[in-house]
Amino acid sequence: MKHRFWLFKRQGIFYAEDTFTGKQETLGTRDRKEAERLRATKNDAAAQRDDPPGGCAVAPASRMPEGSRGSSEAIPPVRHGKDSHLSPDIS
Repeated sequence: MKHRFWLFKRQGIFYAEDTFTGKQETLGTRDRKEAERLRATKNDAAAQRDDPPGGCAVAPASRMPEGSRGSSEAIPPVRHGKDSHLSPDIS
């Protein structure tokens, strides 16, 4: 598993850097073991967000089969009033 957060130290304080966004945030500790535990927690949380349980991630439309992207035909407007039971005129 690739780690999303890198650990680094600046002026004695440990920080975590998100490798996806580049955002750096303090872990608020000077203790390496505590910093590694916090980073592991952040990596686990990110992995759970990125990989939903059961592996049932929704595929982006660009990866869906060609016929399942929906129809390009225009949808006729909804009719109201006394003629609403009639089917719309399709030209």
